[in-house]
Amino acid sequence: MLFALALAVLVFPTPVPALASTGLLIMKCEWQRSTDMQTHNTVNAFGSVEFRYDPIGDLIGTMMKEGFSHPFIASTGGKLIEGRAQYEVDGAPAEQRVEINRYTGAITNFIMTSKGIVVLQGKCTRISGPDFGTQPDAQ
Repeated sequence: MLFALALAVLVFPTPVPALASTGLLIMKCEWQRSTDMQTHNTVNAFGSVEFRYDPIGDLIGTMMKEGFSHPFIASTGGKLIEGRAQYEVDGAPAEQRVEINRYTGAITNFIMTSKGIVVLQGKCTRISGPDFGTQPDAQ
């Protein structure tokens, strides 16, 4: 039985390890740049933030961002972990969207408020939990 399972893995390899039902993934993300989408001004960004992705099904889960009180509804795909959080700022609707590339660890965090859109970009590394991908980006 074990041989058949090993053979099936060899015959049908997956390009990225599955995250579903394998436990909490904790990543440290370092910011590299920030872009104001209204002015198109890009500046170097510094600092880091921790993201925790907790799968609750085959393709969905929740994600928390350190220092941010609203959970992201998240999903995993072949290449990306994606999350979306909706909330209010001064009574106006606001939203954050996060995309983390499972191959490279590249992260993009869109922050949308009534004052505009800011895009943070950086790179994540796994602290603990399932490996979220180590192959080179295959674009």
